Amino acid sequence: MSFPLPKRCSRSVMMRCAPPASPPEGRFRSATSPPVFASGELSVEHFHAWDDEEIIAHLCGVRGIGRWTAEMYLIFHLGRPDVLPVNDIGINRAIMRNYGLDAMPKPAAVKALGEPWRPWATVACWYLWRSEDTQLPAGTEWDPGKASPARQAEAP
Repeated sequence: MSFPLPKRCSRSVMMRCAPPASPPEGRFRSATSPPVFASGELSVEHFHAWDDEEIIAHLCGVRGIGRWTAEMYLIFHLGRPDVLPVNDIGINRAIMRNYGLDAMPKPAAVKALGEPWRPWATVACWYLWRSEDTQLPAGTEWDPGKASPARQAEAP
């Protein structure tokens, strides 16, 4: 899929393309991004030389783009291997389930748990997101701290 160049995206087109349930201010934010890129104020040509935090800082300077959006851009558009979105609900829910926690972890706890995953935190995130999509057969309960019967049978 190819996207139009920023200068070809007019405010009216962006407003029409926004989801109907979007609040007007959200649609306006979507419409402010193309001019920022088209003017050169924010240039993707520089991203390859910048570290993740520099890119996040620059993207967050655009009205309507926050840290989570910038992190998703790093992961899915730039393919950065070491991004850990500590405020992502899917990541937090997967950590809660996979680590047997009673509640979703706070960002500091996610950061601490994710430290051993570096420099491949993005890959860990892919697995965590995927674990949220995995459906177990009916009547099956998974306990991440307990080996499966098949693996127990393999044990010496």
